[in-house]
Order: sequence, then C-alpha cells, then structure tokens
Amino acid sequence: MSRAALSWITLSCLGLYQVCFAFEFETCDKNNDYLEAKLKEAAPAQCIQNTLAFPEAPGSDSLQRPDSEISCIATSMSRFSKSGAGYAYKKCPSWKSIPQIADRPCLSANYVRYMYDRFKNASRCVFHGSTITSKETFPLFALESGFHLNVTSGSGCRGIGQLSNIAVQEMDALDLADAEKCEKPYTRASLYAHSECSGYEKNLTGQIPDHSKRLGECEVIAIPENPDANLFYSLRLYRMLKDDKANSVIEKNISGFNSLGISSAEIENLKIQLARAMYNGGYPSIQATFNAFMKTVSSRSLTKTPKGETLWSLYQNYIYRRYPAKGEARRREVRDYVSKIEKAKGQIEERTGGSCF
Repeated sequence: MSRAALSWITLSCLGLYQVCFAFEFETCDKNNDYLEAKLKEAAPAQCIQNTLAFPEAPGSDSLQRPDSEISCIATSMSRFSKSGAGYAYKKCPSWKSIPQIADRPCLSANYVRYMYDRFKNASRCVFHGSTITSKETFPLFALESGFHLNVTSGSGCRGIGQLSNIAVQEMDALDLADAEKCEKPYTRASLYAHSECSGYEKNLTGQIPDHSKRLGECEVIAIPENPDANLFYSLRLYRMLKDDKANSVIEKNISGFNSLGISSAEIENLKIQLARAMYNGGYPSIQATFNAFMKTVSSRSLTKTPKGETLWSLYQNYIYRRYPAKGEARRREVRDYVSKIEKAKGQIEERTGGSCF
C-alpha cells in the first residue's frame, strides 16, 4: 500500500466543528475482506470522524485531537507488513473452524475505526485511577501486532497484545485471588466496580481460551470476542507489570538512583522501560538482571551516568556483555525490545506529523 495520505476537512455542524481524518484506505478484495461483514455488524462507519467543541488548526499542540489518534492507529496498521517472518494472519471462515493462514485484513474505514474504539474503550476502563496513559501502550502494540486483531506468532501468541498462555493464566489467577478483596486495581472485580468499565464486562463473559488448544484459536482472534478480551488482558498485564513489578525494582534500587542523581522524571521513564521489557521478557528475568546490573553500578561508585548515556542504555550494554553467546539470543532480544518500541513510535509519528496519543 502506498504511504498514507493525511488531510483535514473542517465542517460547520450546529455551531460545532466536525473533523474528518482522510486516510488512503485499501480497496478490499476477496482475499482480504474476511473481517468486513463482522465489522459492519459491530461498528458501521461511513467516515472516521469526531465532533470537537471548537475549531483547531492542524498541527496545534494545545489539544490531542481524537482524529490524530486515529491517524496513529491507521498508520500503525498500514506499517505492519502483509506477511512477515515469525508471524501470520489467521482467519476462521465460520469463526468455529481451525484458522487458516490469510492475507492481512483489508485496511478499511470500518476496521481502523473499530480498532481505535476498542483500544480507547479498553484503556479508559483498565487505566482508571492510574497515571498510565495510552501513550505508553500504543507503541507497544504497534510493535507487537500493528493493532491487527488476528496476528499470530509461531510461539502461540495471539492478537493485538500477543499474549502468551502463561500471561493469560497469571491474570486469571490474580482475578481469582482478588475476587472478594478487590485489593488489586487491575483485577476484574476492582475494574468492574467503576463507571468507566460499565457495560464492558458484558463483552467479556468468559476468559481467553487456552492458546494451546487449536480449536480455541478462533475465539482468540474473533469478533466480537476480540479484540475486547485480548486488550483487556494485555492492558491489565501492562498495568500489573508497571505498578507492581517495575515499581518493586525501583523501590529496591532507589538509593542507587539517588546516588546517581537520577531525577523523578527519569525514574518514571525507567519504570516504563522496565514494564515494557517485562512485557516481552517476563518480569523474573528483568528483575534479576536489572538488580544485578545495579550492584555493578554501586560497586563502581558512580556519582552520575557517563555523558551521552542513560541508566537504561547502560543496562542494555550490561546485558550485551553478560550474555554475548548465540545461545543467549532471547536475552539479547529482550535487551533490544524497548529500543524497537521507540523506533516504531518514531516512524509512525514521522508519517503522521505529530505525537501519538
């Protein structure tokens, strides 16, 4: 597909202003239109649009335009290739049979708007009462799946968040343990108590099927079962990793950060980087290696990070030196994961001409 064409159209509408985001959508064909019927049932759309309370010039930073957020989703989807090494798109003609490898879904207005709405709704629910925003998770999913609901990997991960079976089971266990206490703000019981999630639980009557069971794969990538459930699990997993696991690493090493003169803003950014790395590599490994890294920092009696370096870049170099063998490819993949997220974000924002979310 050719590069996305972005333009702004402002129309007077009962004293308000209606803004349409124009994107060069694909013309669907018999090979890639397999989501269209379900999408039109779920959320028909003639134009991707949003009503704003006052006019605003394109490029202004005074307000994050809803339509510019949609442009980020659309660009992310178009950026994800039609096929690639290590992943494939799956389709289930009846949504009951074993899925077959398919072309990338047609990038129609219905598909883009549907994925944007699902992401925003799930984020509004899961991040209730948290400082986490869509800005943190958007580039994560842009890298993982390009916001395509039926991306599958050879390792068995499915959908927008590319959840592993282990991650799903862990969130289910947390939900069960917290069903009555409601002590964890990211469990089902806690979230369903808030108005931001009102009605949302009706779309999540069950749990994501076991990824190891092939007959369950269609439900993992189907509409309407997904992307709601996949996003619900993925966003809650990220919140758990950042608020609990990454935060515990920060608290354990706070004296080391203070000795290096690390600011509160840098610590918050480090927490995001840790959470993203944990999302890919699992928190036990990241916790262990980062804590070990901080011990080496302490032993060197550094009073500040070297010029041109950040604490995270020093940690990346530490991982590279400690695990140089080919057999440690997985750890080195995790080391580069955060950088790949930032690279994906930069490429998307370069195309859209502004900050995403």
